[in-house]
Amino acid sequence: MSLRELLNRVVCCAVGQVAVLSMLLRYPIEAPKGRRLRICIYARYSTEEQRATSIDDQVAFCRRALNDWEVNNADIEVISDPETSGELRDRPGISEVRRGVEAGRYDLILCEDSSRLFRNESACFEFVEIAVDEDVRVICLNDNVDTAEEDWDERLHNAQRVHSRDNYYTRLRIARTHRRLWETGAAVGPLRPGHRRRATTPATAREPEKGPFFDKLDPDWTPTIYTAFERIASGELPDSVAAWLSEVGLPKVRNKLHAEWTAANVISLIRRAIYRGHDTHRETIVKRRRRTGVARQVRNDLGEVWTRSMEHLRIVPDWLWYRANDAIDARVTCKTRTREDAHPLYAIPRDSRFPLSNLMFCVCGEKVWSAGRNEGGYRCRAACRGDCWNKATAKRNLTHERLGSAIARELLGTVGHLDAFVAHLGERLASDVDRDQELRRRRTTERTLVSAIDRLGVAIELGNGEVETLLNRLTQREDELARERAEIERLENQCQTVRAIDPQQLRSRVEELTGRLLELGKGVNVLLRRLIPEGITAMPYQRIDCGLVVLRAEFELSLAPLLPEQLALVMAGELTEVDGPLARRRIVADLFEEPPFVAHAAEAWKLKQEGRTLDQIGSQLGIAKRQAHLASQLGRAMAEAGLDEPYIRLTQTPEHASRWRSSTSSSGDAA
Repeated sequence: MSLRELLNRVVCCAVGQVAVLSMLLRYPIEAPKGRRLRICIYARYSTEEQRATSIDDQVAFCRRALNDWEVNNADIEVISDPETSGELRDRPGISEVRRGVEAGRYDLILCEDSSRLFRNESACFEFVEIAVDEDVRVICLNDNVDTAEEDWDERLHNAQRVHSRDNYYTRLRIARTHRRLWETGAAVGPLRPGHRRRATTPATAREPEKGPFFDKLDPDWTPTIYTAFERIASGELPDSVAAWLSEVGLPKVRNKLHAEWTAANVISLIRRAIYRGHDTHRETIVKRRRRTGVARQVRNDLGEVWTRSMEHLRIVPDWLWYRANDAIDARVTCKTRTREDAHPLYAIPRDSRFPLSNLMFCVCGEKVWSAGRNEGGYRCRAACRGDCWNKATAKRNLTHERLGSAIARELLGTVGHLDAFVAHLGERLASDVDRDQELRRRRTTERTLVSAIDRLGVAIELGNGEVETLLNRLTQREDELARERAEIERLENQCQTVRAIDPQQLRSRVEELTGRLLELGKGVNVLLRRLIPEGITAMPYQRIDCGLVVLRAEFELSLAPLLPEQLALVMAGELTEVDGPLARRRIVADLFEEPPFVAHAAEAWKLKQEGRTLDQIGSQLGIAKRQAHLASQLGRAMAEAGLDEPYIRLTQTPEHASRWRSSTSSSGDAA
């Protein structure tokens, strides 16, 4: 760069213009041979700034730097994360950049500074290190970080220390401002229904309105809020009040997702103490996880909650507020609920909170999920929307009991065969012809690779050929040799590992898993996914003597996870084909309670044909006379239909189904 060019890029005070001097590169940016340079410009701004033009400003700044560096022949891809915190480890834009780095789509990543990438030092270093390992150059302009230079990690560390602390000090300044507003009676937080917000400085033709802002009652909606409290206090359900509020059009808070009111929205409205003139703030605070940067709301300490009297915002008297809240409390079934880390579901992902989460599916392919608060039951998710004809349900507790018992019986049935199974497995591996042939083949390959490595070493010493090519071939052969020796070691250790297994160890493992299945406690969902890798099908069946449709669980149980991890490692992919007591088993479990007479149907009909009376049939089968009559009738229907059981497997919509309120014929067949 000439002195004239350098001077032209410095501040020109005479005309009041400022030109920013671009980062000076110690190593120029050069395009790879045979193709154009591939550049990714990444930009981001956080939710606190709310400046949509920030993305364009950052991209333009990076493009000016490329022009100053005379990088013109390049393909540039712009990726951004608008309104996203830099403390988040996973974001749509940065995740796309990471995938592009791993796929080899970029030669250079350019950003305004490293805080655009992350405001999390460990996450930023991890990202940049991945890029460096993939030979992707990273330049952070304002931080003067260039991974082409050897001291880039020290510069990045210093820059990230500053950027990471920026958010910390920003939060302190925001808290300080909020505290001053709170003490002066100004508005803090979103505008609540029934209130209006006015600015200290009204808007003009040139300037928007300015704060601090203060709330006051909205006379158009205060009667509606008062009526809502009265209706809840009188015992009306929140769902009904929500429908009424949606009909009259009461505005919700500004950051609403849906305009319609729900029961949860109504309960939140009734719980707000601001409507009796008592305002609270910071009842919950944001706590971020350091590793992921994800924020979650946690309850604040009682002494840290801000309170103030706001009588001018009162809408209802104290007695009405308390009566409405008491009416909501009376509908709570769990009086001693626990919160936060004391809750039994704390820190457990939602998709694994129930034993069958993401594990049971309908014949249409949709999930079968748990519905209902108290007793509850399982039903097809698509049937709830009217997209599936299968409206059969199964009680939640009964489903858990039947599935747990069915799987536990299969597990306990293996206990008596474990000694013979271990012995059989050892004999099979000891006399396995295929394994011996595989060993001989791999040992031959090992010797061949050793000879090839020796020849390559001699060629390198003598200089016979290009050294770099020979080194690459040598590295490849050494890797192949290491893999072959690893497989030889695995095959040789198979028999020794099986002999080292104690059958009592397997029995203890089976008993432990059986107890967990019967109790259906924490983590059982993970176990069930291993035992039932292909999932459970909730298959509808209809009883032939009536229109009742019930559900049966059909699945294949894989008992291979019972084996210890050491055996699983040495046997690799052979576990899926294990024979004997650990082979896969097809299981069908009833998810319904069967009337007593159904189990005796075939036998009652047989006795009826022999000329026995109903009293005699009931006495012999241990059931009442009425039950004997029903059993014989059902047995006759089974015999006429040529069935061994009174249930027919449904694959399409039944003509008649009891307890299905709407017509099932309007829905299509199962997909």
